[in-house]
Amino acid sequence: GSPTVKSGTMAFSLYAIGLLLVAHTTSVGAEATTGYVPDQPNTPIDFICAYRRFAFQYAQKLNPDYDHSIVFDALMLGSLCNDTRPTPRAHAYSQKFTHSVGGVRDSTIYVATTGKDSNPGTQASPKATVKAGLDATRSLGPGPRTLQIEAGTYYLSETLDFSDQDSDLTVLGNGEVWLSGAQKLDDLKWEQYKVAPASKGVFTITNNTDNQNGCTPGSRTPPNPQCMCHTDPDVHNCERTCIVDVDCQSFAWSGPSSDSWSNQCCIHKDSVWNLKPLPNHVVGRYVGGHPEYNIWKATLGDAWTQVPQMRTATGARSPRARAPNANPETDQWPTGWVLGAEAFLPPKPLKTQPTLVNVSNAEIAERGSTTFNVYGGGINGPCEVFSPPFSYWCQLHPSGGGGFQYFVPGGYQWSEGDIPLNATSSVAKSNEWTVHMWRRSHWANWMFDVDSVDVLNRTVVFGRGGFQGCRGGPGSDWYIENELAFLDHPGEFYFDKDSRTLYYAFNASVVPSGSAGLSVPLVQTLVNVNGSQAHPVKNLSFKNIGFRDTTPTYMEPHGVPSGGDWALERRAAVFFEGTESLNIDACRFERLDSNALMLSGYHRDAVIQNNEFAWTGGSAVAAWGFTDEITDNGIHGFDGTDGNHPLNTRVTGNVMRETGIWEKQSSCWFQAKTARTTLSNNLCFNLARAGFNFNDGFAGGDFVTHNLIFNSCRESADHGPINSWDRQPYVTMYGLKEGTPSALMKPRNITRNFLVGNYGGSNGAIDNDDGSEYYRNNHNFQVYGHQKFKVGDIESYGNVLAYVSGFGEHWPSSGNIPTAPNQMHDNIVVFHPSGSQQYHGQEPWVAYNNTLYGPAVTLPGKHPINLLEWQAEDPQHNDVGSKWIKEIPSGEDIVNFGKALLGV
Repeated sequence: GSPTVKSGTMAFSLYAIGLLLVAHTTSVGAEATTGYVPDQPNTPIDFICAYRRFAFQYAQKLNPDYDHSIVFDALMLGSLCNDTRPTPRAHAYSQKFTHSVGGVRDSTIYVATTGKDSNPGTQASPKATVKAGLDATRSLGPGPRTLQIEAGTYYLSETLDFSDQDSDLTVLGNGEVWLSGAQKLDDLKWEQYKVAPASKGVFTITNNTDNQNGCTPGSRTPPNPQCMCHTDPDVHNCERTCIVDVDCQSFAWSGPSSDSWSNQCCIHKDSVWNLKPLPNHVVGRYVGGHPEYNIWKATLGDAWTQVPQMRTATGARSPRARAPNANPETDQWPTGWVLGAEAFLPPKPLKTQPTLVNVSNAEIAERGSTTFNVYGGGINGPCEVFSPPFSYWCQLHPSGGGGFQYFVPGGYQWSEGDIPLNATSSVAKSNEWTVHMWRRSHWANWMFDVDSVDVLNRTVVFGRGGFQGCRGGPGSDWYIENELAFLDHPGEFYFDKDSRTLYYAFNASVVPSGSAGLSVPLVQTLVNVNGSQAHPVKNLSFKNIGFRDTTPTYMEPHGVPSGGDWALERRAAVFFEGTESLNIDACRFERLDSNALMLSGYHRDAVIQNNEFAWTGGSAVAAWGFTDEITDNGIHGFDGTDGNHPLNTRVTGNVMRETGIWEKQSSCWFQAKTARTTLSNNLCFNLARAGFNFNDGFAGGDFVTHNLIFNSCRESADHGPINSWDRQPYVTMYGLKEGTPSALMKPRNITRNFLVGNYGGSNGAIDNDDGSEYYRNNHNFQVYGHQKFKVGDIESYGNVLAYVSGFGEHWPSSGNIPTAPNQMHDNIVVFHPSGSQQYHGQEPWVAYNNTLYGPAVTLPGKHPINLLEWQAEDPQHNDVGSKWIKEIPSGEDIVNFGKALLGV
């Protein structure tokens, strides 16, 4: 019922031993062919609805002013649990500060859509543009000043630049204020390009073929609403069911068998069509049809040299013409992706050879770790694609997670029928294509420019790109955008920059006129605050400002922040470098085609609170400090003692959702070379990948409390709602030995959070991955996944872990710090009966007072045993006070454990 399909893998030798790469076709397993599901299979519906209702209740406690109909929909409480959707409410922030901005003050400059830049900027005679208002505040001299922006949308034609002369300035919105990087289209003259009624084509049946990928047989829970199955022994009835269902894209029927797939009729409402030969299976769909075409064209003015993205009258994205089709905001993988390729081409030859970096010293040795105890990497060579050209993954043999030296494919060969091109198709402008491609295992996705296309041999040769994920590796699923031949779906567009012709696919029967409500993002960074450690911007505040509509940054230079898996562009729609006491309060960040907000380099005591981030192209918020990775062949890269990094940042009360529209390796919060962050009372959901990501340990001291994270990893795998790495040691002044250079970090305290490891987040609600040390994971309510004890000094206590696959499993108790073994105590662990039900291994463990629920819980080893047998071997030391109860508690009882923990 869940067969695998073609995808590429490679037999290769790495750059250090040559560039031979032979591509061939093979299966990569079900994780690359089926969509990730919102709940683990065979989870009782009473628990599914109980924890989701609890999450909804907790969200209201954390943020009572938010529109919780959005949270309700994200939790699928209507479709899964038949609950009543609350009435949507208006955004609560738009009038939050109006009470404090009363009369005219000499220290305030006003801006309004009705103003003129020649005006003095008083309340009665305001400026018209934000830039003019900003310039006017500087004439007021030093001291507290306010730039008050009245309600309206302000279309920026260039970035607003701030410096240390703008210290003590408050940028304040009065009412609903938006700063947009888009420009409205001119009054256009539209003419028809392709207008034709829809054709369904011919319904075609294929025997002895299976397409039940991602479907859920009728006997299993929870169901997949995109591919529901029911029992029907008659294939003809299944065919008729699909034909009469207007939402049916295809059907897949399986004949009699001895398992749960016997006589299952599966109705695909998604676009999944990945066939596998299989006897006694039948598939069918319409072939040769096309949707209703309503494509018009118009010539833009001379000033329009690019149209990188578009926005509709409602503000939603209009994607560039692509194949396969998908709405980037609402569709998740596998919809809109071709799964695998016929073959992948070898990496392109290197222009330089790498300079290898390897540093160890007394400060690094203080970590006491037996692994990840050397600062290492490579400069140039395979890292020549990064900026700066250094990465942990460019050394010859990097450790961690099947590590190898970075490479990406040089192109690929598609299969016949993957995209609407054939041997005679014209692709004269294929050098303007962008290919989006997943790394195998879905750890990151890449984007590539295209050097050339051979339609006869169905081959794409990549140009620049592949730097959006620093691990590199074999390719996987893909799609192509920016080709006129792919323009066939309402909302898509194509811009021919040579003729300045815009082609747009409108909804059926629409006859466009004028601008048709369309606008084009042209500004990449709306706000750029440029200070430094020597000359910081102090006490700068943004309150009640909306930011939206910026251009994509996924093809801009990316760097490798530290030893985690992530690459990142040091860019954002709202970018800060060098501040003290920065305050971002009650702002909205919406449909920004990049990271929304970044703290780069030096920052002290920044506060990011009560904001909403939605539909971001990359991460919602990222913090990324500096170390010198290049000078003297990279030997100083471990040294973070100069303080050029974010410290004591507070991120609280924010809503962060729908991240990773373009770059899937993204999160609500990302940090690298950053310390002592407080993350509290945030709602974080509907994500392509992580919730909170700690890319390294750096100085530690972070505090993560009272956050709700769910629906992370909707399109990616091998991760969790909270994820961490610490492969690179850094010496700082803010760790456990404060004021003294040391690589010893302060422990991170992750406490009293509600964390759901659903979709691809199966590595546990807290995924302490390679190198992660000094974690205090306590008093959290965690749903699904498992708890890693992969490295050292990880203490898990007081948690409630619900329907987890395992707890401890094969991870060693000693970890990689002999003087600080891992610990687990005072936890309530409810094992998923369909999981491994593995507790810790049969070796001395600091484990006690844990309560384990599950019918077949065992301690793994050569001869698995149960808890009672383990305790009998050494009653004085083995799991003293721990209990094993075979009966699984009810969903309500499990949730009550969590409510007591979180004070609900």
